[in-house]
Amino acid sequence: NRTIDQAVEFAYFSNPTVTNCTFSGNSARYGSGLYNWDTSSPLVVNCIFWDLNGEEISNVSSSATVRNSIVKNGSVGAGTISSDIATTDPLLGVLEDNGGPTRTCAIPVNSPAVDAGTSGGAPETDQRGVARPQGDGVDIGAYEFAVSIPPILLSPENGATGMSLTSTLETEEFSHPAGLAQAATQWQVGTDETFGSGIVVDETSDTALTAFTLSDGILENGTTYYWRVR
Repeated sequence: NRTIDQAVEFAYFSNPTVTNCTFSGNSARYGSGLYNWDTSSPLVVNCIFWDLNGEEISNVSSSATVRNSIVKNGSVGAGTISSDIATTDPLLGVLEDNGGPTRTCAIPVNSPAVDAGTSGGAPETDQRGVARPQGDGVDIGAYEFAVSIPPILLSPENGATGMSLTSTLETEEFSHPAGLAQAATQWQVGTDETFGSGIVVDETSDTALTAFTLSDGILENGTTYYWRVR
């Protein structure tokens, strides 16, 4: 989004609350993310401001309060009352379909936004409808990082003996809080239950999502094997 003067504007004695929003990719002459004027006093909580250029927040005869947010270059604007502001790159993904009714900018597990927000006043779901929090705390921004829910391993069962060396491994489908479809499954078989070593099968398939047949010549009789999917 590119505008001449501002991206989002508050004015005329307004005092809105902006919670868990992501401002990204905007460009404006004043306030690439937020422009406040004429005695406006917005409260901004758990938001990401990571735009293209200039001051992220600009105040004219106004004063914003910004807390528990990530602001590029710490550019909160003159007159802004701020606290708990981070300036580390939130590692936003591109604006795309990540599930839900609208496009979002995803954050990865190593984003500084993960678990860094405050629960006070945070919405119960993110922009996609995924419940908050998914981790130890609410994420900053419009997107709540969530991992796929591990499936139940169906066959062979834990502790099974006398299995064929070309057994078919079966599992339920993965499910995701955002309703994303399963794209692929990683199948692993090994002699170490931690899978730190001794892996004899490590294949990722976009067709064998819930069943995978082991090829002949891989497993050996009299050996204990462990398997998992990811």
